[in-house]
Amino acid sequence: MLSDSERIDARALAPFIGAGASGAPGASLPPPDGNAQAAAEDGQAAQPSSWSDAMAAFEKRFLSEALRANGGRVIETAAQIGMGRATLYKKIAAHGIEV
Repeated sequence: MLSDSERIDARALAPFIGAGASGAPGASLPPPDGNAQAAAEDGQAAQPSSWSDAMAAFEKRFLSEALRANGGRVIETAAQIGMGRATLYKKIAAHGIEV
């Protein structure tokens, strides 16, 4: 990632990953009691168990939102996010994203 500042915080990332319903940092996290199933039923994702799980979840959500914003047009989405078309197709297949 590129940033104009030395520190990247939740406010800098919010436009790219979306804020929770309240817009507050951490608003999309499951309830503190750890009830991931209840959170998933409420439309919230379960907390990832590792860094790689978190990155995969972020990538899937990012690509899904980018595709939706471009009406499912893969070539336009790839150009907009700066990714090769073939790479985007591979990631769509890997994450099971429906276009």
